[in-house]
Amino acid sequence: MATKEGFWSVHYRGSFGEGLGLMVLDSGMLVGADISGTLWDGSYVFNQETRKLDIELTINIPPDAFSVVTGQENTQGFAESHRFSLPREIDEEVVHSLDSKLGPLQATFKKIREFPNYYSPMNMPDTSGRYVIVFTQEAQPFRVREYPGRLVDLMIGTGDAPAPPVTTGRRACDARRRLPGW
Repeated sequence: MATKEGFWSVHYRGSFGEGLGLMVLDSGMLVGADISGTLWDGSYVFNQETRKLDIELTINIPPDAFSVVTGQENTQGFAESHRFSLPREIDEEVVHSLDSKLGPLQATFKKIREFPNYYSPMNMPDTSGRYVIVFTQEAQPFRVREYPGRLVDLMIGTGDAPAPPVTTGRRACDARRRLPGW
């Protein structure tokens, strides 16, 4: 299942140094890069059994990039692939030992940011003259702009993707009274 996940910092260490990079996981696609110019491409799926993200990553190392494994510049660029899993929780670190073509490497992955809520008021679709309340798994209060006389569609979703509207409230102020915390 493809999900919108967010941003991960990657700190890796070899025998002769260390490096930093950033990965973005969005709708099954992984893209990233590090400070040496190495490009990371791949894919991921959410594993329902383990509740983790199964990653397939291809690292494209350019010529003349410094190797933290050998301590020398690479004379030729090359690519290598790795498979591993990552947790979905923010600020959780996981360390993977990766066997690169040049030797062993320790990589620490940490989710540092999620994508903003897709259904924020800034990008809320308004084709029907109604406003939408989306229930997500995030711990932030739900807000509805008050427009007297407009209907409010109540939606229930899992956080991965909202379900279609299931209930329509009478007016914005009536719908707000039915929500906990309003």
